[in-house]
Amino acid sequence: MSLRCIIAILITVFSMNASASPFTLLYLKGSDYYLLGTQYGKTFAAGLRSVLSTLQSFYVSSGKLTMAQMRTATRAIYNGFVDPRYKRFVDGIARGANITLDESVLLNGMEALAGAGCAFAYVPPEMSATGRGIVARNYDFGKPFDQISRQMSVTILDDETGIPVAIVGFLGEFLCHTCVSKAALMIAINDAGASAGYEPNVEADFTLSRLLELAQSKADAEQLAAAFPAEYAADLSFIINIADPTRVRSVETCARLRKSHVFVPDSSSVFASTNTFQSRSWGLVEPSEAVSGNSALRRQNLQRLLAAKEKTGVDDVLEAMDKEVENGGAKWRYTVFQVVFDTGEQRLYLRANYHSEDWQVFDLKKAFVGEESSEGHVYKVGHGMGVLHVAAYTILGGLLVLSLYMVSAYLKTRRGHGRGL
Repeated sequence: MSLRCIIAILITVFSMNASASPFTLLYLKGSDYYLLGTQYGKTFAAGLRSVLSTLQSFYVSSGKLTMAQMRTATRAIYNGFVDPRYKRFVDGIARGANITLDESVLLNGMEALAGAGCAFAYVPPEMSATGRGIVARNYDFGKPFDQISRQMSVTILDDETGIPVAIVGFLGEFLCHTCVSKAALMIAINDAGASAGYEPNVEADFTLSRLLELAQSKADAEQLAAAFPAEYAADLSFIINIADPTRVRSVETCARLRKSHVFVPDSSSVFASTNTFQSRSWGLVEPSEAVSGNSALRRQNLQRLLAAKEKTGVDDVLEAMDKEVENGGAKWRYTVFQVVFDTGEQRLYLRANYHSEDWQVFDLKKAFVGEESSEGHVYKVGHGMGVLHVAAYTILGGLLVLSLYMVSAYLKTRRGHGRGL
């Protein structure tokens, strides 16, 4: 076998290993947010620069936006941080990754450059095979986030004063659009522009910043939802889904009307939320399916799929999340990544749809104390985790050892003939 073939085998082995794990877990502990951000930047430096390159190519090089327009849109999110510690984290990312502060600010606010959809569902304890709530979430976003999702992070933030929080998202973001706390509390935001309009309230606090602060301080869904009274004015119109092991609440915020409603679902039924309000007290006109991206259909599909069995288990939820809209599910062309959270066992299942067919699972009980693997475990529905993970890496390891052996034998043969490389 030629040296070229041997090198090709090695590249294949490492490529298989890398492509299997789009999500990387990073445990950060400490009270200095600048230093925590610096460590984040160092860890993901190469990935952060890759995301910047993708944004530059998609928006600027193509003429869709100028760099000045991108900076203006994303700077507004950075300026919206009420807690100065969060700005310090973004500042630290710039230092750690050796990029400019403008570039770090752009990464943190890059979701302002594209439209969002998203879906959420909750299987209540009464219907769950685990006896605890099971949460599901589709994160739907436009291009170029299909490319950007090639590498993402699960960042455990333990500042030693508040409740540790796992932030799930694209590299460079320090936002709580999808996050889980050590209290087994999950927050997932859906865009509600279809119901409430896309007009921002420029005088309001930055809601995503507030959510991270609340995740670090509130122990259950009831407490967190109570932080949004009827007179709460959000900067944008959102549906903020909040779930814990025993209950779910859905906070609907309308930036235009400067009001909020807490929707309390039936505790004995599957709850699903997409991109339209469910509180009838709004008095707003229901948007058409064309305008809302089939919001009602995706919501109804999730409710039907997750209520199909008397007791729904985690594998049932994972299977339901795999169904496309046209096949009775909620996944569609904009679904960039998916999340399932088992609140009882505190296992977090993640899948980057454009880059992996398998789920990655992280044991958050271990992750919150810094003991979980950075890549978690591979999971296939019906096969479980652990055995598959070990078997896959055993095969990869065997191929690597075999390849190294062949390289060694090849070099000995070449030396035996008096020739070098």
